Amino acid sequence: MMRPTQRLPVEFLSNPAKIRLLTGVLLLLGLGACAGESPPEPRTFLFVHTATGALFRAQTSLPAVIAQAEAELDRPFSERRLFPIGPIARGDGGHNAPWSWHFVPDRWELVEVSIEVCDATPAYVEAHLDYFVDTLGSYCPWGARLVRSAEEARAELTP
Repeated sequence: MMRPTQRLPVEFLSNPAKIRLLTGVLLLLGLGACAGESPPEPRTFLFVHTATGALFRAQTSLPAVIAQAEAELDRPFSERRLFPIGPIARGDGGHNAPWSWHFVPDRWELVEVSIEVCDATPAYVEAHLDYFVDTLGSYCPWGARLVRSAEEARAELTP
């Protein structure tokens, strides 16, 4: 003997109140599944522009970029080659004072080469912020290197 398949009554699917209830239950179940996962803590990395000694910071919570930056910092300063590239925004972002710009968190990466048009010193970006934000849309300081501290930057750049 075959048993009939149980189905939701048609009235349930056409009743807006019951549809909202079902949607709410499904939403809560979905949020509960994500509750155990917390987003990674953002990390702020310090860079020095080797031509000028100017310091700036960039923030990310992307695990791949954090791992890449940590590996770069484990190298001797003279062997560090990676620099940031990505969009910048107005304001210091809460981590890039005294500059009035910052790399958009989680939207920059570390690279070894890039096109020349986005290369500049931090001070040049400051003076031409509208161009870098509104027209170019990206900043890629070729001369920037990761450093652990301002003291490391000064020590490495002092002849």
